[in-house]
Amino acid sequence: MSVSLLPRGTTFARYCASIARCGGNIQKAAGDAGSRYGDNSAPAMILRGAVGAGSTRPDGSWGSALADFNLAAAEFFGLVRESSLLGRMSGLRRMPLGVQVLRSTAGASAYWVASGKSKPVTRMSFARDALPPLKIASLSVLTKELLFNADPASERYILADMVAAAREVQDLAFVDPANSGVAEERPASVTNGATTIAATGDPAADIAALIAAFPGDLASAYFVMHPTTAAGIGLSRDSGGSFQFADVGPRGGAILGIPVLTSRMVPIDSNGGIIALIDASGIAFGEGGSEVRSSDQASIEMSDTPGGDSVTPTGSSMVSLYQTNSTALLIEFETNWDRVRPGSVALIEGAAYA
Repeated sequence: MSVSLLPRGTTFARYCASIARCGGNIQKAAGDAGSRYGDNSAPAMILRGAVGAGSTRPDGSWGSALADFNLAAAEFFGLVRESSLLGRMSGLRRMPLGVQVLRSTAGASAYWVASGKSKPVTRMSFARDALPPLKIASLSVLTKELLFNADPASERYILADMVAAAREVQDLAFVDPANSGVAEERPASVTNGATTIAATGDPAADIAALIAAFPGDLASAYFVMHPTTAAGIGLSRDSGGSFQFADVGPRGGAILGIPVLTSRMVPIDSNGGIIALIDASGIAFGEGGSEVRSSDQASIEMSDTPGGDSVTPTGSSMVSLYQTNSTALLIEFETNWDRVRPGSVALIEGAAYA
C-alpha cells in the first residue's frame, strides 16, 4: 500500500494539466504524465489505463484505472464540497439525482392514551420528489506557457483556480435570493421566496426577530452571511461597551450555539448584506458524475455571456486556440438541490453593522 504525500487534489490537477497540454489526446497525455511525474505516478497510470483494452485477466486489474480516476475526481470535488456552503452543512437530505423518492408531507402523530380508551388515528401523506441532474461547467483558457511550466506552483495555481470557480458559482446560486432558477439549467436558491425581515441596524434585535420568524428546526440550522457582515456582527458592542457576539468573525463562528457559515458569494452591496437562517434538514441535495475535456484546436467565444448555441445560433467573434497558443480546459459536474420543507429558510435583508 502506497501513501501519497502530495496535497489533496494534485492527482486530478495533474491529470487535467496533462490532457490540456496534449490538446485532449489521451495517448499523448499518458506519455506527458509519465515523463513529468513518473511512469508509475497516478496520473500516468490513469491515462494509460484509459487507452488499454478490457480483458478477463486473472489478476483482475482491468478497470483499476477507472477506479483511480474516480478516486482522483472524488478527491478534487471533495475539496470543492468541503469549501462550499453545501459541503459545510451537515444534516442535508441526500438524494440521488434523477431518481423518484417518496417524502412525507404530513407525518404521523403520537398521543398519550388512558387505559381502555380508543387510540387516535393519524393520516400520513406522501409526495414524490426528484432532483433532475443539472450541470455546472467551468471552461478555462490557459496559456501553454503556464501549462508547460514545470514549477509545482503552476499546478497549485490551476488546482486552486478550478476549486474556486466551482465553489463560487455553486455558492452564489445556492444562497442568492434573486435566483429564481432556470428550468433544466439552474436550481432556484433556497432563499428565493423565503420569509424576509428588514434589518434595523441592531444585530441583537435583528437576530432575535429572525429567530422569531423562523419556523424551521433550530437544532439543525445554520446562519449564512458574507464575511463583511460577520465582521460587523463580531465588532458590535452593547451599551456597556462589551462585544455582543465575540464568537463571530469573517471566518464564521457561532451565534447562540448555531454555526455561522461565511462566503464571499453571499450577496452584499452598499445597503448591506443578507443573513440567512437555513434548516439543513429541510434541504434536499444531490451530486452526480463529472467529466474533464480539453482542446487546443477549437475556436472559443471569449465571453462569460456567450450568445452562440446549437438551438438558436448567433454570430459572434471567435478566438482560435491554435493561433493564440492556448488550451481550453472544460470541467463539468452534476448537482442539484431543493427546499423540500416549507419554512426551512428565513432571512434578514440590508444587514449592515459596524
